[in-house]
Amino acid sequence: MVSRLLIAMVALCLVLCAVSCKAGRFYVVGVMNRSRGDVHDVTIQWGKDTMNFGNIIEGRNATKSPFFSPPPPTITLSWKSSDEVSSMDIDMVGLVPQGYDGTIYLVIKGPGSVGVGTVKDGDREGYNQLSKGK
Repeated sequence: MVSRLLIAMVALCLVLCAVSCKAGRFYVVGVMNRSRGDVHDVTIQWGKDTMNFGNIIEGRNATKSPFFSPPPPTITLSWKSSDEVSSMDIDMVGLVPQGYDGTIYLVIKGPGSVGVGTVKDGDREGYNQLSKGK
């Protein structure tokens, strides 16, 4: 009896995961640091969820996944640098289609300056261009 219940629960979990993944219901988010210095306490407010990216040294990036809800109309990126604390609201409307298969990058360019880019999975050229600021 217990084994049948366990098998049924595992099967249900697998079905739900497959449906969720197939529908593209998770999003990978990255933060690139293109400022002139390290940034600290990097966080993203994604709807009701907060994701902590920690510290990112100059010229590097960090990614986190998954966000299971689609991008809200506005997300907030916050970070500290040696100069100041910055917080930017970023308009996400129309930026990422439902079921997008790639990474959404928020690019810290300096105090109070952020860019946004998307890179499809496996697109090395797109990633290289975004990381070089093109």
